[in-house]
Amino acid sequence: MVVRDAVGRRRYVAFRLEGGGAPRAAVDKLVAPTAQLTRFDGAYGILRTSHAQAAPLVARLADAAIVKEGVRMVTLRTSGTMKGAARALPTSSTAARRGARPGR
Repeated sequence: MVVRDAVGRRRYVAFRLEGGGAPRAAVDKLVAPTAQLTRFDGAYGILRTSHAQAAPLVARLADAAIVKEGVRMVTLRTSGTMKGAARALPTSSTAARRGARPGR
């Protein structure tokens, strides 16, 4: 057994919202509890999930819609690192850039 198997591997899913923007709470509600929204700017974002949940999450997002707002999530890329997922986002998006860390 490899140590990584016991700890768990992460996958990062880059996405965009079609049909307008949506509030962070609506996106959180759609992806919970299998994923965590790590970066989001209203139109683009990155989700963190486990490697076992990545494929089911992407399949669920393809079928799901944020019904109240009529917005659909489109996955752009799945990566093993946040930096790799951020490369799929436009450089003008704040979700593509790493923000300032508190206390630095």
